[in-house]
Amino acid sequence: MAIRVLIGDDDPLIREALAVIFGKDEDFKLVALVDNGAEAVKHCRSSQVDVALLDIRMPVVSGIDAAADITSSTGCRVLLLSTFKDDELVQGALAGGASGYLLKGCEGREIKEAVRLVHAGHTVFQKDVFSTIREGSRSPRGDISFLTEREQEIIKLVAEGYSNKQAAEALSLTEGTVKNYISSMLDKLGLNQRTQIAVYYVTGRKDFT
Repeated sequence: MAIRVLIGDDDPLIREALAVIFGKDEDFKLVALVDNGAEAVKHCRSSQVDVALLDIRMPVVSGIDAAADITSSTGCRVLLLSTFKDDELVQGALAGGASGYLLKGCEGREIKEAVRLVHAGHTVFQKDVFSTIREGSRSPRGDISFLTEREQEIIKLVAEGYSNKQAAEALSLTEGTVKNYISSMLDKLGLNQRTQIAVYYVTGRKDFT
């Protein structure tokens, strides 16, 4: 079944560009194009929308406020787009329940893949954006005292942006072993995917929608 997508951006050129990107792919179905957060909320409440792709700064209601409303009142997931990777905006996106945060300028294939991942229940943050989360977080770090010593080593590397391969090389392990440790941590933390482990370690947040 096609993923039902709503696009919200107050820039008509960006709206149309995104509409073309998704409109040409049969894996997606465009539900609506809106130019403000209030309309995004209205459509998500009244229509079946799987993923709302929203500009973070829109008139009437911002993308962050719209994300909070949409995720708390519907089953729709929200992926935010922004020109900025400002700490306050990124933290606001997390607090608002957004499942992802991408910087504008991504290629169409990257945006579509992010929507697929968000729809599947994953959380998506670009590397540059996650660096902002890590550097700007004022929240207490997540408790990892119950993890094994090796798991603690791996979660710290993941939070530093290491790939599984890089973490394996740093700890003289195989990549498969690192993947097994990450699977174990996901089970222990009640999370779904690797990015959430890093966000949890840095911010203590586990309430992913």
